[in-house]
Amino acid sequence: MITQIVTLVGVLIGALTSFADASKFARLAEAGSDAFDEFIASMEEGERRRSALFEALVLLAAPQVVSAAHEVNVGVWEMEKLAREHRPPPVLGNLHERLNTYHESARQDLGINEEAWRTP
Repeated sequence: MITQIVTLVGVLIGALTSFADASKFARLAEAGSDAFDEFIASMEEGERRRSALFEALVLLAAPQVVSAAHEVNVGVWEMEKLAREHRPPPVLGNLHERLNTYHESARQDLGINEEAWRTP
């Protein structure tokens, strides 16, 4: 079970890293092409990490968790595409909803009920 938790956290960190990188887009794009190239390289490295972690998740998690994690990946890829096109990411997208669905599915798969993590 601890292996599953570590893997689930790793996938989440990979997605959030890419999301944070995409949110830096406007500032880096204005700084010049070297900064933008560095930004793209950082996104590609995040993609490699996320891809490797996702493969481990596919082996360990329940189908609904894998599906939810895939939706998070799709959201991140959409933001990366905007960044590569020099278009700023949306202020509010549905990535947060996708992450929330992933979190809920992962908690269910790990047997963590709502009372275990909610504070009164």
